[in-house]
Amino acid sequence: QNYREIVSRWIASGRPYSIVGVLLRQFGRQIVTSGCFKFLSTCAMVSPFFLINAFLEWMENPHAPPSHGYLWVLGIFSASVLKAVLDGVYLFSSIRTGYQMKAALTVAVYHKSLNLSAQARSLFTTGEIVNLMQLHCQRLEIFVMVGHLLWDAIFQLIAALGVLFYLVGPSAVAAVGMVMLLGPLQKHLMALLAERRRKAATMTDKRVKMINELLQGIKIIKLYNWEASFGKLVAAIRKSEMVNLMRLAVITGGNRAVSGAAPQLIAVVLFAVYSAAFGQPMGAAKVFTALAIVLQLRLPLMFFPFAVTQLVDARLALRRLQTYLTTEEAEPYVVNHTQDHATQQATHDRKALPRGCIRVNHGTFAWSRP
Repeated sequence: QNYREIVSRWIASGRPYSIVGVLLRQFGRQIVTSGCFKFLSTCAMVSPFFLINAFLEWMENPHAPPSHGYLWVLGIFSASVLKAVLDGVYLFSSIRTGYQMKAALTVAVYHKSLNLSAQARSLFTTGEIVNLMQLHCQRLEIFVMVGHLLWDAIFQLIAALGVLFYLVGPSAVAAVGMVMLLGPLQKHLMALLAERRRKAATMTDKRVKMINELLQGIKIIKLYNWEASFGKLVAAIRKSEMVNLMRLAVITGGNRAVSGAAPQLIAVVLFAVYSAAFGQPMGAAKVFTALAIVLQLRLPLMFFPFAVTQLVDARLALRRLQTYLTTEEAEPYVVNHTQDHATQQATHDRKALPRGCIRVNHGTFAWSRP
């Protein structure tokens, strides 16, 4: 209800309808709140690295007091609990916002389908409208849940590399170099992935439209025995769609393989450069802390491509919802204007008509808006 009221006020203000503006007006505060919790969670992720390094250095020092070890362990435990709590609040807030956005858009699409004009209704089939209500609204819901990973993954990379600089010094440049080398490769894979997803959405709409038309004309198809011909047509569309989905799966697998192998490659290069530069082995504190940081890089490197994929799907969904929600609506059947003298006269004449009769004075009729 609030979403529809915001849409009404937006249109009444004279501004062109923008689904992004309306969604931000309704859910912007909730999205920013969940983003703040995600930022605090990432900040809580960095502190255990320093605590782990201090704990390992305490273990290497036989003369260190035991109380310091309990203090470092308590700090690591407290930081982990704090991060878990912040992650839980972030997930709850983002999932709830995603559900609310999906419900609002589903109701908006359904309400629009009841008010489409005859000309606008001919532009959309029932299958396309169902796709808008189910598929595209769900894509926006998923993007709201994972959209903060786009900036948070970059923030995590910068924070982790900063801690590496603090621990191993200039050798961390090797880790930065590996990240920069993997960046263009993942960017190319993301471009291929976005192109394939656009083609997959187009092919899905084509298949749904074809099947919807077949079901609507199934009597004629049965009458003329056209089942085999139309079956081959649907099979050809489905085959092309499956080929595109297979290529999409190959690109997605390659992207995940690169993201999964990146931390191991970064660790190998980092340790090799450190040993070659300083000519001495790394201590246990630096090794295990650096490994913890490199393993932490695995999460942003894995989830960032997924977030980019959802961004591509969300942009496509927004574009299609924008096109649908801005189509022409049917005029109301009865319009109450201010009663002037002619209207009052018509009202007076109407009372003199027999029951069940209708009189139209100066009426204008059209199939669509002229």
